[in-house]
Amino acid sequence: MGRVAHAASLAALALVLVGAGAVPPPPSGMPPAPPPPPAAPPPPAVAEPSPPLAERAAAIEAAAEEPDGERVVLGHLSRKLGMSAEALRAQRAQTGLGWGDLLIANRLSLETHAPFDALVAEMRGGRDWESVARAHGADLERLASDVRTSEETVEQHSEDKGPHATTAPGSGKGHGRGGGGRARRGS
Repeated sequence: MGRVAHAASLAALALVLVGAGAVPPPPSGMPPAPPPPPAAPPPPAVAEPSPPLAERAAAIEAAAEEPDGERVVLGHLSRKLGMSAEALRAQRAQTGLGWGDLLIANRLSLETHAPFDALVAEMRGGRDWESVARAHGADLERLASDVRTSEETVEQHSEDKGPHATTAPGSGKGHGRGGGGRARRGS
């Protein structure tokens, strides 16, 4: 009998341990308790606001002002927009806009099929690029991402440039025919 009693005690203990997490049934005649409220969802991640397009445009313009920067920026914009450098220079001369603003205006014109000049006029009329983009149904997130990528690209190319030479090629020591070699004897 000792063994049977011991097994019964272990079985009872197991039932108590397993059932410890269970909610006891409500007393007879009472409605069941409502389930506990679900855990509150974690607060949404607060994304840092993206700099306005005008700030990104200004950064592209600043990169163009670096030594050799205009060539880098103009080449990038030409490839990105599928426009010749001459056409971009003509737009710049006509509108007085910086390279970053030209990128935004052309990019919006390509996406929305709105005339370039109309978009520039809206911006000059006091609207920021975000407002102009929304008014024409542009994908503002994609536009901002595209301009950010261009900003990073031209800034990276600006950082990659080596120091500029201060002398003309071939004018330093060891170039050309100087009198520093051994003279030939006996001809």
